[in-house]
Amino acid sequence: MTISPDYSRRVARQVRSFYQTAEDVTLERIVKALGKGLDSPDWANRKAGDLSAVLRVVDTHLARLDEAAPELITRSIAEAYQAGESEAVAALRAAGIDAIGGARGSRAVDLLAEDTVRALSGLRPRLIRTVSDVYQQVTAETTAQVLTGAQTRREAARAAVRRYALDGVKPFVDSSGRRWEAGSYAEMATRTTAGRAAIEGHTDQLQALGQDLVIVSSSPESCDLCGPWEGEVLSISGDTSGQLADGVEVAGTVGEARSAGLQHPNCTHTVGIYLPGRTSADTTTRDPDGHKTRQQQRSFERSIRRQKRAALFDEQMLGTDAPQTTKTRQRLRQRQTEFKAWRDANDRKNLGYRTNLTAR
Repeated sequence: MTISPDYSRRVARQVRSFYQTAEDVTLERIVKALGKGLDSPDWANRKAGDLSAVLRVVDTHLARLDEAAPELITRSIAEAYQAGESEAVAALRAAGIDAIGGARGSRAVDLLAEDTVRALSGLRPRLIRTVSDVYQQVTAETTAQVLTGAQTRREAARAAVRRYALDGVKPFVDSSGRRWEAGSYAEMATRTTAGRAAIEGHTDQLQALGQDLVIVSSSPESCDLCGPWEGEVLSISGDTSGQLADGVEVAGTVGEARSAGLQHPNCTHTVGIYLPGRTSADTTTRDPDGHKTRQQQRSFERSIRRQKRAALFDEQMLGTDAPQTTKTRQRLRQRQTEFKAWRDANDRKNLGYRTNLTAR
């Protein structure tokens, strides 16, 4: 069997749920607090007094997240590393090779866990700051629009909240400058690191048992970064190079392939032991449009969450029976229908956890 960065998808979903709930709670608290008493003439003064209470509620929820998430992340990475080790032993035994001994790299697990926890740190102060900024900006803009007579207070508040919060809170920025919602970033970081832990556990154990070669699988949804490594044989240590006894050429090292893009975030390629003359290449048929299709699904999922937020905001700001709320719900149902038709046409699974608003 083989191990890939896709190994820990289930655990990454749990981590995503933790952070996504924090984000949804944050947005819901803003909307609920600003939506109360909108028809009162002293609404702005009341909102200024309510801010501290909103911040306390959000901070309490985020404190629980700070306490629980690191343990879950660390456990998931340790389990992934151990699974990689076990798969290495199983692969050797299946090939009729004794797999006795080996070593466990607890320090490697610790370093990977520390990197992930560090990457996800800082959410609490960022979200608290976001709540305060958005809350005060919405209050100020709403008051200004009402004073000029451009809109009613309810209309102005709805427009301001939508503008600042409809696309979600995006407190994380990656190395390319792309901003991420908390849940999506947490899932990506955990899934990538836990997957890498599984692969490192696998390759560390293979090395400890005297093996130095692995082969990269094919993947139907590979991108231009990792696609060129499909079917290539790699050296774990770098000590094996050139042409092997069966005529196969060693394409490089695992580290070189990783530096060139293999095993990037959300990569689905696997690596498994390569025994010259005995191991066959993966025959998975690559789908050149697979990566594009997956990105299209992510776009649909983001759109559904956006429409669900819009419905939530309109219910809070305008009321559940308001004509605009009804229209927003209709747009949501239409988008969900379109998404289902697209999934059916492209044979895609419905990953409902990606579109849920868990705070509701």
